[in-house]
Formats: sequence, structure tokens, C-alpha cells
Amino acid sequence: MRFPLLSGARETAAQAPTQPTDAEGTPLRRASNLHHSRLRWLFGPLLAVLMIVTGLGWVLASPVGASPDDDYHLGSIWCPRPVGDSCETRVIDGEVNVRVPEPIAKASHCFAFKGEVSAACTLPYLNENNGYTRRYDEGNYPKGYYRFHHLFVTDSVNQSVLMMRTANLLISVVLLGAIASLIPIPHRRAFAASLLVTWIPMGLYYVTSNNPSSWALTGTFAFAAAMFGSLSSTGMRRWLLLGLAALGALLCITSRGDSAFFLFVVSMALVFAVHWRRSHWPFILFLVIASLVGISSMFSTGQSQIVASGDSEISFTPSGKLETFIRALLQVPRYIAGFYGYDRGPGWFDTPVNDPIVLVMLIVLGGALIVAIGGGSWRKWMSALMVFGALLGVPILVTVRGFYPQLWNYQPRYMLPLFAVVLFVLFIVDSLNPAIFSRTQLLLIGMGVTFSHCLTLHRVLWRYTAGIVGGSEGPLNLNTFTQWWWPIPISPEVVWGVSSVAFVGVVILALVLSAPESELNAKLS
Repeated sequence: MRFPLLSGARETAAQAPTQPTDAEGTPLRRASNLHHSRLRWLFGPLLAVLMIVTGLGWVLASPVGASPDDDYHLGSIWCPRPVGDSCETRVIDGEVNVRVPEPIAKASHCFAFKGEVSAACTLPYLNENNGYTRRYDEGNYPKGYYRFHHLFVTDSVNQSVLMMRTANLLISVVLLGAIASLIPIPHRRAFAASLLVTWIPMGLYYVTSNNPSSWALTGTFAFAAAMFGSLSSTGMRRWLLLGLAALGALLCITSRGDSAFFLFVVSMALVFAVHWRRSHWPFILFLVIASLVGISSMFSTGQSQIVASGDSEISFTPSGKLETFIRALLQVPRYIAGFYGYDRGPGWFDTPVNDPIVLVMLIVLGGALIVAIGGGSWRKWMSALMVFGALLGVPILVTVRGFYPQLWNYQPRYMLPLFAVVLFVLFIVDSLNPAIFSRTQLLLIGMGVTFSHCLTLHRVLWRYTAGIVGGSEGPLNLNTFTQWWWPIPISPEVVWGVSSVAFVGVVILALVLSAPESELNAKLS
């Protein structure tokens, strides 16, 4: 039985045109589908390899402790709750500190917020030496993420950190790759375009980091894409996608409280997007359970205080809630630019990507939105409103409630997991031709994301190998002023070049393999 998401996609036998055949009598549409399937099986594995190669460039681009709050997250990985059972503790100045390797305790502090300071300052910190830190989790985050990565802890901090980042990369590639291969063909271009337009450059940066946002990004989009695909599929494919959606939900629930809440947001979007029937009860039950578990997980962490607390002592709204609300609305464009790193770039916000990277990606986003909002029913707009409302509504709410002095202080990366979901919903819900781009549009999108990827990776490498000194352009050859690098035989310049070339292949193959049937038939005719 079909579970159509697209109200205009149903076609009766009387409406179906007679299919032309080839010289052997095989219907041309069937022949094109067979050809498309062969292309997918031939180049799909190559696409996955290129994605891994691209991601490994980002894995190597920054040192231990480089992503936001890495001292906290790495300390929590080395000493997961309960800390007394996993690490030696000591009371210092009335606070319980945990003993961790010196690079975990001190590496971030020497270069964080200091863009001109390279990671060479971390070289004196040795694995053999220990240090004590107050930075570890006491219940603010779910412990699943930290427990999992604790399995990769070895005597070498460098080796451990690189294995953890690589594990996050592989989880993302395998899970999202499996979903992309199973969702209906009309969804695949939307799937690829949504990720390219919203995850470059900051999404890819966080996915390959040690930050729990890695699982939040992968899990949220996996849950959304797999659920939409499952409800539009039949047979075994439907249930496989449902299982992959469950894996995405597991990543959300075990990584961040807010990403667990995103399961409820996506479920509400599905309420409006799907033409529900009585036979859908297994999916309804799954969504209810996922939403309840997600909400419960959010309220079991310290992050829920932002929503639930009413403590007036932390209020930053001296001008009144109405004025704070208006000021927050005026900051929305800047907040959206923050998804691409505007004043919130890689590292501890100390790697500049404002110009021209953010500008180029905003242009790409604008072009994609023009395609995405090209018509639709009330289902499409209400479904998108559920996600977009949460995307901006949560930051505005916590600002008005006085937890932050202005919207901008609520970091855009917290809401970044929903960004791709908004675009995906706009592309596929109630549309006869989901995500149809012209060749010129695809070329411009491909060029824009490729440019932004290459330049951002170059700047991240430059920032940590030499420090950003003398402007924001940097040397063309990253090997020129290298002060820090991993103890490996591959230079920073080679890492940047190989990852950049691999990403070009990712963009080309992703857009070609996700081509809808109409586009593929036109090419083959």
C-alpha cells in the first residue's frame, strides 16, 4: 500500500500515458530506471568514499580542543558520569575537579578566542602529564554520547581525538548514505540539495568535530528524511527507513537535550504533511513514542532550564519583554547568517568566515528557497511553519525570557540541525516535481558550496597551523608558515588539496545520482 505524501502525486490508470518502448520492447521508463539503478550502485560507493575523504580533511584541520567548549566535552568523554567511577577526583577551591591528561585540561585555553595564536602553544602539553579540570558534565547533557566516545580513549590524546572525530564522520556518512539510497527518487534531489545548501561550511565542521552537535545534526536530519521517506514508500523499504529513523532518533536523544526536542518538532511537521490513514497507526505510535522520549530527555538535562526556569535573577530584559522581542526580530537576518558562520565561525568563534564565504552561501540559500517555495498547499506551509517556527521561535523565546541579553547570544549552532529540515520540507511536501532545478541553477549551487567549502577549510587550517596574522586571506601555500601540525607524513597543503578535490566529486555525484526520473529520462532520450 502506498502512503503518499504528495497530494498531487497520485495518478490513476486512466491518466497514465502509454509508455514508449525501445528496440527490444522494454518500456523506456523502465529502461531508464534500470540504468539509474546501475548508476547508483556503481557510483554510490564512490560517493561515500569521497565523502569520507572530504570529512577526513576536516577531522585533521584542527587540533585537540578546537571546537566550542571542547575542554568541557573532552573532559566529559574522559570522565563520563558518574565521574567518581571513571576518573580520580580532587576538591580544589571547594569544587570537585577530575584528573585528565594535560592536553585535555589545558590545550583549549592557550588558543581559544585568540585567532592570531596557532596551535603550537599546545605542544608543551604531554600525554604523560596529568592535570585537573572543573570542566566536565554533571547532568547538562545526556551521557550516551560521552559514554560511546569514552570507548575510544587511549594513552594517546591525539589518537583518541582523531578516532572519535572519524567515528562521528563514519556514523553520518553510513546513516545518511543508507537513507539516501532508500528514500523515493523524488526525494533524493531535495535530500542532497538540503544538505549541501545548509551544512556547508559549519554543518560539516561540527559533524567532524568532538562536539555533541555532530550527532544532533546527523540524527535530526536522518530522523526527518527517513520518516518522510518511509511514509512515501512501500514494502521492506518502508520498514528499513523506519528503522533508520529510529537510529537518527537515538543519536538525538543521546547527544543533546535540544536535539531530543527536535524529534517532537519533526513529528509535528509530519502531522500536517501526511495524509494520515488508519493503516498508518504503526508510524503514529512511533512518532508519539519518539516525541515523548525526546521531550523527557530534554527535561532530564540542564538544557531544559532555558525553557522551564522562571528565575528572574538571570533576566537580561531591563527594557521590557516587548522591546526585547522587537530587537530579537530585527536580529533574525544576522542569526540566519550565523548558520553559515557569520561572527560564529569555526573554532571558538575565532576563525573569520564572514566575507566572502557567508555572502556566497546566503546567495545560494536564496536561490534554493526560490525553488523550494514555488507553490504548495496549506499542508506544505503548515509543515514548514512547525520547523521554521521552532528554528527561530526557540531562540526568540529564551531571549525574551531573559536568559540572553540579545538573540545573537543564543548560538546559531544550537538550532542548526533544524535548518536542513526546513529546506527539505519545503522541497518535498505537496509538490508534483520536488526540487526541480535547471542545469544553470545546479551549476551555480555547486560552484557556491564548493567555493565556500574550499575557502573555509583553508582558513581553518591556516588559523591553527600558523595563526591568523596579517589579514584574513592567508598564504596560498599552507606549508609556508607551519608552526603546528599532527605528527603524520601528510602536510596541511596536501590535506586541503585532497579534501577540496574530493568535495568537488561529492557535489557532482550527489547532484547527478539524485536526479529525478524526468531529468534522467530527458538525458537518455
